[in-house]
Amino acid sequence: MQKIRLGDQTIRHDPERTRTAYASVTTESAEGCGCPYCRNFLAQRSRVYPEQFCQVLDQLGIAPEKEGDLFEVGPEGSLVIYNGWFYLAGELIEAG
Repeated sequence: MQKIRLGDQTIRHDPERTRTAYASVTTESAEGCGCPYCRNFLAQRSRVYPEQFCQVLDQLGIAPEKEGDLFEVGPEGSLVIYNGWFYLAGELIEAG
């Protein structure tokens, strides 16, 4: 287990266990849905996550192309806002 501080939270995590779990996921949330919002997200996925965020995901053992859940919130100006989750093997030590 490793310990990391993310913003105002501290977590203990197991990146290898997380990688193993992600390796067994065969259908990601957006691909499994197929609604217009998910298809739109899939068309943009390779450009939406900042490099620093992808580096944190990699450190945690999380596959950035395998969102655990994803949903469209709505338009904000000319953009469409999405929320979602990634999962990891670990625990929250200090809540923000």
